[in-house]
Amino acid sequence: MSFARAEKERLEKERIACEKELERQRIEKEKLENVNKNVLKRTYCSEKNLNVNVSKKKKLKNVNKNVLKRERIAVKKNLKRQRIEKRN
Repeated sequence: MSFARAEKERLEKERIACEKELERQRIEKEKLENVNKNVLKRTYCSEKNLNVNVSKKKKLKNVNKNVLKRERIAVKKNLKRQRIEKRN
């Protein structure tokens, strides 16, 4: 085998090895990007759930506050009605 042919084969093997390495790096990069996307999705969903929970708590607090307010008003009206009945 001539020196030029051996050198050509060596260069071809080197080129193939470089292509394989680039492909491996590309695949690894895609995997990392997918992992990052999934982490971001989970983080977004968690934050969204937290926001929903906070919103639900606020609404429930307002509902409870309104119920207590109506109950106080009802008690006051009832006491007032009782006082009026006692006078009569």
